[in-house]
Amino acid sequence: MLVTTGTRDKALEGGWKSRTIAYADMSPGCKRLDVVDGATHFNFAGIGLAAKTEELTIGATSSFLNNLRNAACSTPVPVRGISMEAK
Repeated sequence: MLVTTGTRDKALEGGWKSRTIAYADMSPGCKRLDVVDGATHFNFAGIGLAAKTEELTIGATSSFLNNLRNAACSTPVPVRGISMEAK
């Protein structure tokens, strides 16, 4: 399971951190939370200044899926502009 949000991804209540609650409640086992610095909800939809968000999201998602294919649910390699947490 991969959960992705951005630090400017506003929610009705609780700000972007409220979007991480589902991940926090998941049991361990090949799960990851990615938070893109400065990304808004619309950036993930390709609206606004989305190029950076798109590049980071595609790279992070590709690495996550490659790890799944290789049965390697390990801690991700840090990438500037996106924080990653695995469990």
